[in-house]
Amino acid sequence: MRSESISFDTPMKRTIIALLCLVQSLFVIGQDETILNTDSLLADLEILTTTIRDNHPMMYMYTTRARFDNLALQTAMQIKTGVSAPVFYSSISRLISSIGCGHTYAYPTPDLAERMKTIHDLPFEVKFVDSALYVSKAYLKEIEPYVGHAIVNINDVPITRLVTVSLQHISADGLSHAAKAYGFEQNFNFYLNLLLGGPGTLYFETTGGSFSVGFPTDFTKPERQEETTSFQQLPEVPGTVLLTLGDFDAGKQVIKKCFSYMQKQHIENLIIDLRDNEGGNGNIGANLLSYIIDSTLTYYLDKKVTPVRYKEFMTQQEGMIVSNQYVMADSITRSYYFKVKPNRQCNFNGQVFVLTNGGTFSTGAYVASVLKNVAGATMVGQETGGSEYAIGGGVIARLVLPYSKLNVRFPLYKWRFNVTDENSGSGVIPDLIVQPDPKTMFQRPDDARLRVIELIKKYPNS
Repeated sequence: MRSESISFDTPMKRTIIALLCLVQSLFVIGQDETILNTDSLLADLEILTTTIRDNHPMMYMYTTRARFDNLALQTAMQIKTGVSAPVFYSSISRLISSIGCGHTYAYPTPDLAERMKTIHDLPFEVKFVDSALYVSKAYLKEIEPYVGHAIVNINDVPITRLVTVSLQHISADGLSHAAKAYGFEQNFNFYLNLLLGGPGTLYFETTGGSFSVGFPTDFTKPERQEETTSFQQLPEVPGTVLLTLGDFDAGKQVIKKCFSYMQKQHIENLIIDLRDNEGGNGNIGANLLSYIIDSTLTYYLDKKVTPVRYKEFMTQQEGMIVSNQYVMADSITRSYYFKVKPNRQCNFNGQVFVLTNGGTFSTGAYVASVLKNVAGATMVGQETGGSEYAIGGGVIARLVLPYSKLNVRFPLYKWRFNVTDENSGSGVIPDLIVQPDPKTMFQRPDDARLRVIELIKKYPNS
């Protein structure tokens, strides 16, 4: 830590204090929260920052050493003012989100998670469109009049302020706003609870009027129907198959059947729906690509070789690099490379269209990046939440901070896709951007899919 080298009255320190006041001012002052031991939290922070600096494979790809050190200093100064468990969790989340890795995040402690768990939900959904946050779906009749209207204030706090602070705490690949927005939409209840301190009532002011919700609510959202891997021939456009991939945790046999079916039926157009596909097994993603690419693809997995200084707090490592016969290891750099070969028996050479959004992450983003940059697919929808260039992956380490008991998870390998030389920090940008309409997105046919069907009819495969 470098806090000793900065005198109390420097402009930098006054700036840092102002920033801390902006963040902490959102927390409810009257919360009955225990202030944690300052020296112990500072020790936790030292363990975290040392471990991350030494071992994170994507450190300083999207942030500078100076910026990360400055954020660590801000966190230390905030701890010295006296913080509760929610504020410490918030500070750590903000620090590690600056790395720019969507696979690096902190779990709340069991006690904090219990206090903030989201089993009771807000009775509506929200959606970002052009940086504004809209009520997009109502589960209760009394909230239906506000669907399609932008939220302006919550408990007299401007929504822009709540969003700005919340997004600072959400980890995402690179510089992608799409992933942060998606995370906020999916965990809206959690971030309101974290930042507003679990108020007894939430007052929402929208462009269409105001309403209130008792908090925590007595409402539980219907269980989300997860998309499974499936395919169908679309009746509205001849020679077209829709392959839906909710994740890459399973579905290898369905993928095989899909491409075998398309070969037998002489299918000319393939639509691959990767929206809300948050990843999974990289081998299954590679298997899908083998049916579409026409030359061997090589990607790389890089690992730092720095010894782990706080190994006693690394309690668990999850995942694997890849379980594939084509993996080759470099004994000097501890990097790996992995070859994906075309499947010559059922290789598809027709038109490929890919639907993506901010929930397209990890293996989902890898597949999207290859399809765009190697297979020449037409991308439709919204920017992917996962990076177009590289992601953290392979083996995931778990660091348990000894005093606060926060769990911090981060990857030990950087997965370079090797399909583009430019690392812009963004996700895969669609060729045709289709933004959802918050007023009708749950009531009418799928806009993005309709745009693809229009393209197929207008430009049939020749």
